[in-house]
Amino acid sequence: MFRTIPSDRPLKIIGFTDTHIDDYADRLEVTLKMISEAIKEEKPDLVVFVGDNVTGGDTLPRSERFQKMMTDLQVPWAPVLGNHEGDNPMSVTRAEMIDIFRKSPNCLIPAEKPVLADGTEVYGETNYILEFKNEAGEVVRKFYMIDCGPDTTPEHLAELGIIIEKKNPDGYIKQSQIDWYKENVKNDTCKSTIFCHIALHEHREAMAKGELVYGSNLEGICTSPYNSGMFAAIEEFGKTDMFVVGHDHTN
Repeated sequence: MFRTIPSDRPLKIIGFTDTHIDDYADRLEVTLKMISEAIKEEKPDLVVFVGDNVTGGDTLPRSERFQKMMTDLQVPWAPVLGNHEGDNPMSVTRAEMIDIFRKSPNCLIPAEKPVLADGTEVYGETNYILEFKNEAGEVVRKFYMIDCGPDTTPEHLAELGIIIEKKNPDGYIKQSQIDWYKENVKNDTCKSTIFCHIALHEHREAMAKGELVYGSNLEGICTSPYNSGMFAAIEEFGKTDMFVVGHDHTN
């Protein structure tokens, strides 16, 4: 899916993560108001939501209201799901929520889910690519949007050889998603950015060992106990130079 980069100025993107649009106290109205006001003030070319966007129970009316708000704002928007969408028994499923979002004419999630070259369906609901062209029609930047999935069960981790007492271990990028990324990125002629809700193990390692670290680290960097090898795939091709995550609210 292509987007055109403005010729007279830099591309402006505004990102939100962990908005947790739920029905707790008065948070719903405050959150929607702040999102809307920020978009109106900044007038971005694109709005990205990096997961845990609409959460809690009975998410149908709030998902619809969120979608209508984004439609009314008339700005292209590109969401990925986090680990909390669909985790409440009263919530719509992750797939149903994406179907609601797709009703917005300016939501950039494609109608078709990606498949691998061998026909295998890629895990998750929000795996898609945004391509940005310059005036000459050349693709100069790609965004890989990746669905980290819901929390992993301890039973599934045990199948991977990991025994853990934590009740709801974080999700991880699955092998089919890594294969999808590799099938696409190997042919890229430009650099790319990945948007995914949950950090990789290497984010934590960079925080502990890195020399160029900026910002605030006010809570632990939460990742899945299982390292599925996404960062190794990024290193293998060397074409992705930015990985944007949410999940850890105060980092």
